[in-house]
Amino acid sequence: MVARWAIAEGWPGRSKDVPLDEAEFVQLLRLPQHYSHALADEAGSVVGFGQVWINPAGRVNLVRVLVDPARRGQGIGRRLCALLFAEAQRHSADGSVWLRVRRDNAAAISVYRALGFEVIEIESNDVACSMRFG
Repeated sequence: MVARWAIAEGWPGRSKDVPLDEAEFVQLLRLPQHYSHALADEAGSVVGFGQVWINPAGRVNLVRVLVDPARRGQGIGRRLCALLFAEAQRHSADGSVWLRVRRDNAAAISVYRALGFEVIEIESNDVACSMRFG
């Protein structure tokens, strides 16, 4: 289910020139130092997903954050990001947490700003903003 959301969103595979498919999505979830978290509704259906990734340099990142497209606009993204953020901070030695988000994803940028993230332009590009808390 989550893989289908990511594919529909046009997420790239491990190589940016190769489209993501379900098998590769499962491989991405199994990468070292990636901790997966799902948010379920009261019926037990997954409505959001994300990972906390600790990169080789020790930087803690929120990655692969995704909300069920049919459930957007219901505050699920805010709840999911708050939970992921709390988990990420437990892994962060200096309290900082990083993420990248597409510049055209205004809703996600708004959620991240509400959590206290700031855009770091020097680490951003034309397509994606790099954001940091702390």
